[in-house]
Amino acid sequence: MNKHSAQAILPKFLFSISAAGMLYGAGVEFYNIAWGTGLWWGEFSLKWGLVFVLFAALCACCLFIFWFALWSQRAAISLIKPLIEFRGRMGSTRHLAAIIVLAFPIWLLQYSYWGVVLNGPYLRLLIWSIAIILLAFLMTNGNERMWTWPVLMAAVFFSAVGFSLTGLFMNVTSYPFSLGWSEGNRMWD
Repeated sequence: MNKHSAQAILPKFLFSISAAGMLYGAGVEFYNIAWGTGLWWGEFSLKWGLVFVLFAALCACCLFIFWFALWSQRAAISLIKPLIEFRGRMGSTRHLAAIIVLAFPIWLLQYSYWGVVLNGPYLRLLIWSIAIILLAFLMTNGNERMWTWPVLMAAVFFSAVGFSLTGLFMNVTSYPFSLGWSEGNRMWD
């Protein structure tokens, strides 16, 4: 193995290990959420047990697709072409879809009840990564690639700004006093 092939394999290997670690961590966190909800199968309820099995299968499929696209890029191009053609046919609805893809994880993790349930770092990182990949896919122009690195970095930027700005509004209420300890305590005094 020469020096150039080792330099080309190392980033792919690191991406592969990182993706596997993130999906494994998300699976463990989801197991901890679903376990203890019932008496059906290993202390899973029927609903949570089926959702956990579906989630584990989805994670395994995502990992396989990621590894396949990363390690055999020529074969993956023929499978990716229909997705790129679909993106081209979307027209201006692509922008609406990008806004929805950007807003959904923000709403899910910061403003819904599921943000309390999905509180582990790996599950949140998985949701954020999927949103970034979909956002980069929808923002990319052209018919040659799924996304480009500048567009991927723009997707990371837009999602980070979206999470940061909307995080500021989480504590906004119509209540006239602060919800902190000292101001709330003054009313009872």
